[in-house]
Amino acid sequence: MHRITIFRRHKNYARLVSPYADHELTGAARAGFEAHLSACPACSESLDSARALKAAIATLPTISPSRSFQLTPGMVAASPARMPANIAAHRVPVYLALARVAAGLAVVAFVSVFAASLLTG
Repeated sequence: MHRITIFRRHKNYARLVSPYADHELTGAARAGFEAHLSACPACSESLDSARALKAAIATLPTISPSRSFQLTPGMVAASPARMPANIAAHRVPVYLALARVAAGLAVVAFVSVFAASLLTG
């Protein structure tokens, strides 16, 4: 029982590795994590990995996108008739919609017959 409590506590501290690496922990949470960190090699290793990842990401170059990806009012108001062909092609055909309805009705009928047979014995 004591091992389970320790594991849960460790699991809670393990979730704090990234916020600690990002300097988001303050006060009691920071002090508690630092106390746990001094006694836990797994969390210390995770913290080292998180810091290394953060440092590696910081070295990546910043690039500008080739165009703006902001939606314009015209894009939002586009009617389905003006949608590109590849988007319009993903619509569900009427026969498939009807097949889904028929399958749903078949399931309801089966459940009704099965329930009636159970009730009548």
